[in-house]
Amino acid sequence: MFTPLLFGCTNLFKDVSVRNTNDAYLADAKAAMDDRDYTRALTKLLATTPEFQAKREVILTIGSAFAGRCGLDFLGLVRSIVDAPGTRLFPQLVSNFRTATTGNIDDCAQAQTWVRKLAPTNDFTSLSADENLFLAVASIAKIGVTLGTYADLDHDGVPDASFDACNTVKFPAARTRELGVDLNVVRATLAASGNTQLAGSTAGVAATCAALPAGQNFCGIFSPADFSASMVRLLGGLIASRDAVGLGTCADTFPNCICP
Repeated sequence: MFTPLLFGCTNLFKDVSVRNTNDAYLADAKAAMDDRDYTRALTKLLATTPEFQAKREVILTIGSAFAGRCGLDFLGLVRSIVDAPGTRLFPQLVSNFRTATTGNIDDCAQAQTWVRKLAPTNDFTSLSADENLFLAVASIAKIGVTLGTYADLDHDGVPDASFDACNTVKFPAARTRELGVDLNVVRATLAASGNTQLAGSTAGVAATCAALPAGQNFCGIFSPADFSASMVRLLGGLIASRDAVGLGTCADTFPNCICP
């Protein structure tokens, strides 16, 4: 009397085994990403073996899933920047990420971490042009969700007048350091990608760094711990200033907005 229950069991077990392979998980994850269900995609991707996760395609897929969950609309963000040349980058990003949370920051950071596995020495020429562009835009998104979380508490898409990038209660120094890395990754990857349209959005940073005294140039640093305390104060001034990429919450140019 148990025959009906056993009928076809070989095919059933075979189907289960096929669905539980790395390749099946990857296919399921891609389908979930098409549906913008990034949490389900990550559940599938992170259930694969470490060896599978070390593959280039999988690394990039995991990075893309984290970027999606962090709130990155790749084409929309690129279009908004390219269509507004001459607009300071940071206020523009606050407008784009007005509902950001610390969870979004963490997801953007994970997106960066995964893709930077392909450039472990920060030699971004090891990435293709498309990979560099993706990492650049994911890093721009991380800046956006960071500033949206801390500098736009009323979520109206405009930096709060009360925001003070020099006040470590309102903006922790650790976030300043991370943002400095993000900005340097953006500049390096855009240069490596050959993209000139987006590169203009951070052009003022190079001029700012070039004018700094020796030993205080914060450009080209890719680890938060490598920024000195004086560099953190300089970065705070850059974030707040009304020139280069700054938010404009300090109603003056960079030299007069440097944190005390």
